[in-house]
Amino acid sequence: MKIIVFTSPAITAQVNDWLKEHPDIEVISMAQSEYDGTIHLTLLYREAK
Repeated sequence: MKIIVFTSPAITAQVNDWLKEHPDIEVISMAQSEYDGTIHLTLLYREAK
């Protein structure tokens, strides 16, 4: 399992909880951006084989 850290502790917790629930997920790329005070998260992932 990979632990992912973002600037937002809430996003960090949600992403890592999701990864724990889905151990077959392999994160390929991720990006975090902010627009109008809202943090946006983009994950590109696939099911590991």
